[in-house]
Amino acid sequence: MRDAAISNAQKRVRQSDLEICIVQTTREYTRTPTSTVRRRLELAKMELNSLYTSQVEYALQRLKGCHYEHGEKAGRLLAAQLCQREAVLAIPALRNPPVRLSHTHMQLQRSLVIFI
Repeated sequence: MRDAAISNAQKRVRQSDLEICIVQTTREYTRTPTSTVRRRLELAKMELNSLYTSQVEYALQRLKGCHYEHGEKAGRLLAAQLCQREAVLAIPALRNPPVRLSHTHMQLQRSLVIFI
């Protein structure tokens, strides 16, 4: 929890620094429009846009979670979470016809050759 708070504080500081940098670089670009200043401005805007995008994605994820948890679709959310957890915890393995796991490198290669 503490790491998340530190990370969020760093993101807020970086966001405010980028906003200030964009304002200053825009002023500089209006005085002397060079390609290097324009490139710095574009990079700062892209980074700020990336920060905004990640914030919006997180907010949408939380909104969707709240909708499912407090709405009528709580069962669907639970089912989706269980499917995700099962997929994460599943260990991929090739199975032989009598449902034995292939462990050796040669067995895996033979199974792949037969499959292909």
